[in-house]
Formats: sequence, C-alpha cells, structure tokens
Amino acid sequence: RLASDLDVLPDTERQLLLADFNHTATDFGTAQPIQHLFEAQVQANPDAVALVCENQQLTYRQLNRRANHLARQLLELGVEPDQRVAICAERSLDMIVGLLGVLKAGAAYVPIDPAHPAERMAFMLQDSQPRALLTQSALTLPSGELPRFLLDTSDSLRSANDAAFDANPQVPGLTPEHLAYVIYTSGSTGQSKGVMVEHRSVFNFWQVLTRTTHQHCPRPATVALNAGFFFDMSIKGISQLFSGHRLVIIPQLIRASGHELLDFLEQHQVHAFDSTPSQLDTLLAAGLLERSSYQPVSVLLGGEAINAATWEKLRNCPSIRFYNMYGPTECTVDATIDLIRDLG
Repeated sequence: RLASDLDVLPDTERQLLLADFNHTATDFGTAQPIQHLFEAQVQANPDAVALVCENQQLTYRQLNRRANHLARQLLELGVEPDQRVAICAERSLDMIVGLLGVLKAGAAYVPIDPAHPAERMAFMLQDSQPRALLTQSALTLPSGELPRFLLDTSDSLRSANDAAFDANPQVPGLTPEHLAYVIYTSGSTGQSKGVMVEHRSVFNFWQVLTRTTHQHCPRPATVALNAGFFFDMSIKGISQLFSGHRLVIIPQLIRASGHELLDFLEQHQVHAFDSTPSQLDTLLAAGLLERSSYQPVSVLLGGEAINAATWEKLRNCPSIRFYNMYGPTECTVDATIDLIRDLG
C-alpha cells in the first residue's frame, strides 16, 4: 500500500492545515505604479515634511521636484519600463531622490552599497545591465562607459524650489506589472542574485504594513529608515512616503550605539522603525522599555531570529508593539508578520 493512500489526519485537521491556514487571499484594491502613491501625497500635503537627514529636510513638494528633475534626464536618455538604473549613494536625501526619480522615469532601481568592494560593484553592474548609474560627486566607482548622473549637483539642489518641475512625467504603457527594483541577495549561499520585484508586489506590501504594523500610528507619523538602502528591509521605511508620513534617515554612525540611537529616536519622536533583533538588544540595554520620556508605537523586527530572553521581554511589554517579520527577498521583503504578545 502506498504511503499517499494512508489517512493519517482527521478530515477537520486536514482542512485546517491545507485550506484554512493557507487562506491568505486579500483584496488590496487595484494596484498602481508606486510612484503614483507618492505623487498623491504630494498633491494632498505638498508642504508637509517628507524627508529628514541630519540637518537637512525636504517637503513633499521639494522632494517631488528634485525627483522630477532627475526623471526628465533619464527619460531624455531613453530609459524605458523594465530597464534598470543603478544607484550608488551614501545615506542621504540624494538616495531617496534617486529612487523616486528612477521610478518616475518608469525604470527599476538597483541599489548598490558604496562600501562594497569594487569587484562586487562591478559584478552587480555587469549582471543587472543598467541603462545609467546615479551617484554622488564624492564617491569613486568602478570605471566604465555607463552614463552617469550626479545626484548632488547644484542644478538638482535648485530644482527643489523651482515650480518648473512640478509636473510629473508620464510614462506611456507603464503598468503595475513592470519592475520597481532589483535588489541583490547577500550571496551567503553562493553567488549573489538579483531579485526582481514588480510595482504590484510593493503596492501589496505597503497595504499590508498600513493594516498591521502601522495601523496604530498617527497620521502623519514619523517613521525611521534604519536598514541599509541596498537591503529589502529598507522598503518598510521608504514605502511610508506613500502614506504621507515623515521619513527620518538614521545616520550610519549611530546605528551601532544603543544609547545614541535611542536618543535620536526620542529627539525625532519616531513612531515606527525597523530593526534587527541584535540591534534591538542594544536599545533594550540602553533602556528603551524603561524610558518614560519616549516610547515608539511600533518596532518592526526582521533579518534574524529573536532569542528567547529578548522574546520574553517583548511579549510582556504593554506600551510598544513589537512585530516579528520574516521572508526572503523573493517574497517582497516579508511573507509572515505577527505581533509579539503574551498568549497566556
């Protein structure tokens, strides 16, 4: 007798495992290219602060103008949907300007860490075959014939206050099924792979965050971008621009210091931020749970397993919502999300 013929589960348990637990279909409405979500917020609240990095900031209108200025340059180059544009930039306003400019031109962005070895950068550029490379004047990158655009030119900076760049580019034929980004895996299991993600997938992920991790945040909220731009965890923060929130970029130099990071979060009154469990441990050691002058609303954990001792602290915290999130890059950042809580 074949093992497949054996009934090892009662019908009710089989239904639960194969159907009920796997019933994940959700109606998120009609997907659209994600830059349109950002543009809707520009129209609704143009003078609200969109982006903060150290002592610099941009309103939604200013960020939109700078992105439009870049998008026009890319369109003049002939960039088309599903083509890639690489971005190699430090944590900065320029980084987000570049991302939005690429999306507005209809292309997909490929983030590259400027701290990567030259060989890895060269591999990513050769493998992704971008039409152009966006970077900053202070960075030295592998030589090549790829067209380059500097994100920190005086023209780009001036465009933030130039009404000539209010009009959003129109890309004929662009659909939610076109690529939004290509992010490379770490290569821990072999050669690094470029994972291609479509607009509709990012749209759905943003909707999930809105209904779960950010549902208790005020509108607008202040959210922090903690993860590296070249990791897909960065989408958790960047996508909050589609909801009209204020995005604060955490400086690289303080990310490893629990005390400095906690002071930064309090200074900006951050409501939600992403973190790895090991980084959260530094915040817990710095007194996150005990600080009476500041408590975030939501903390989005991912990238690592949470150890038992940390889990115990989080599940018994009444004032902060900690979310355990997991998923491979291929599943658009996360495949599972759950609130860490005391189940009794």
